[in-house]
Amino acid sequence: MKRLFAFTLAETLIVMGIIGIVSALTLPNLNSSTGEKEKIAKVKKIYQNLDDAFGRAQAVYGNFHEWFGSDADESAYTKRFSDRLTDFLKISKDEGIKNGSSIKVKFATDELTLDTLGGHSWRHVILADGTSLLISLNNLTGSGNYVSGNSWMGWILADIDGFSRGKNELGKDIHCFAIYYDSGIVPNGMGMISTDNNEVLEIIGFFSALWIVENDNMDYLKINSSGKCPNGKILTWTNSSCN
Repeated sequence: MKRLFAFTLAETLIVMGIIGIVSALTLPNLNSSTGEKEKIAKVKKIYQNLDDAFGRAQAVYGNFHEWFGSDADESAYTKRFSDRLTDFLKISKDEGIKNGSSIKVKFATDELTLDTLGGHSWRHVILADGTSLLISLNNLTGSGNYVSGNSWMGWILADIDGFSRGKNELGKDIHCFAIYYDSGIVPNGMGMISTDNNEVLEIIGFFSALWIVENDNMDYLKINSSGKCPNGKILTWTNSSCN
């Protein structure tokens, strides 16, 4: 006669308890990692879409240096540039040109409304995937002339979950792209960042898109006021991971 072996109820409960404890310890880290990877992928996709749309717009309308003709004010520059760029983006809603708005953007501990962002005009559009874009072309003088000696022309602020959701904070869900005379639309700071560690602490919010594109992480969110990761490692633009 064969004897059958099985776990007792107590042994089964002990095993289930151990599994529950391990899950409780590991799942938050897994969810956090997955969420960060999704954000990184979305920022990179936004950059790819902006770059593609900009290239297509120039193919149709010619070199963007010549787009503005007799446009004589910032609102007109912003409208013409954003009209041509958004022709090649999947737009679900166009909020138009805003010179003042209830949209709020957080810079570190300071919260600013849209109309206080340098007092500039902004075009607000919402993409089909829910991303909000604020587009502003403002470093021009009358009749489409460029400010002498400065190749920076404007900004695009991209909120990956839309301005009606999330933290609305630079470096977290809002990421900044710059419009340059020479290089078009790029992650803000490209070609300009030094390796000074203080820059990671002081202005990472404005350069988060560049950090993500170059370093494939959001470890700048993990550092303390001394620039140290939880493991004591100091994060810099050349020492760009907490791992």
